[in-house]
Amino acid sequence: MSIGAPTECDVERRRGDTKRFSIRLKDSSGNALDVSGYTAILTINTDKAPDIDSSPQVGTQVFQAVGAASSSPGTDGVLSFLMAQFGASPYVPVGSYFYDVQVTDAAGEIFTPLIGKFKVVQDITKN
Repeated sequence: MSIGAPTECDVERRRGDTKRFSIRLKDSSGNALDVSGYTAILTINTDKAPDIDSSPQVGTQVFQAVGAASSSPGTDGVLSFLMAQFGASPYVPVGSYFYDVQVTDAAGEIFTPLIGKFKVVQDITKN
């Protein structure tokens, strides 16, 4: 498996939506990776490059979700993140943020395959 620079992909979600967020990991040949035993963390932050000493209490991290293989076995390469807390009150405020996805493979090695802007837009229906 060859891991290069993270892919940059911008995301837009409606305030309060809880649909799962999924990514598909592929090798350098375009084949799906076997993500069995992988875990991942999706972090949304107000800062593109927060200080190394920052903690969630500093106020820059606005949301975090844990992800894992969406099927068993994980040969389809898909990692899904539960977004239920994204829709919980208090909601993630409408605004523009930055995010990354950090993956830990089955051997315990960590890599970041995905980065970008994360925009939360206002919804019409309030529940």
